[in-house]
Amino acid sequence: MCKVIISALLITIFYSASGAITSNTFKPCKLPNRDCLDNLINILRPLIIGGIPEMEVESSDPMSVEEIVGDVSGFKYKLSNSTWIGYSNCVQTNMTVNEAITKIEYDVNCPSLILSGKYEMSGQIITLPVEGHGDYKIITGKYQLHIASDFMTTKDASGKSHLSLKSLKIKAVALTPTHFDFKNMFNGNQEKSDEFHKFMHENWKEISDSFDSPIFYTCIGKVANNTNRFFQNVPLEDFILL
Repeated sequence: MCKVIISALLITIFYSASGAITSNTFKPCKLPNRDCLDNLINILRPLIIGGIPEMEVESSDPMSVEEIVGDVSGFKYKLSNSTWIGYSNCVQTNMTVNEAITKIEYDVNCPSLILSGKYEMSGQIITLPVEGHGDYKIITGKYQLHIASDFMTTKDASGKSHLSLKSLKIKAVALTPTHFDFKNMFNGNQEKSDEFHKFMHENWKEISDSFDSPIFYTCIGKVANNTNRFFQNVPLEDFILL
């Protein structure tokens, strides 16, 4: 049975305005030391979210999202050419890693997230028929995400190990109200638009918890792809003794 220790760790990160090399020292960790793992991930996290061009890791804040498609309980929507802002302000906590490093779980607490772009929607939200297309902006309040990831380990040509994400599950919980702004609802019918927005704001909790899954799976999925690119470039042995 393999015991995994994160020990005396020094990683060189490709990250500065000029592309020069800087370094970050991580405190020694031993699984399942949650505090140390949280500290480690919150050092790596802003580097990955900010983007590392040398590793082909794109920025996750702001993030460009080409398309999000949802079809939930009779409500259909498509969000296009969107921009996602605010993920860098989130804090990751309660990280757990199993001994084989195949399962990683953690919470992400976000003070606010902003998503804006173009939308199309039709169908029914809870009891309200809806129809519209145009510009949109969603400003959330506090959100808590619980993310459970399955990983596999692969070997490169030199025999070094690399983590690779296989799948993830996301549970998103809205903790405080979300502000919705959808232009040109009901082909510009202001009375119906006002009724729609009033309904959305009065029922923000049920609406957020019921219909936000496609949004988070798309956006967090892009973050996960960037994280995979980072792991492809940084061998596991660079920060974990197997």
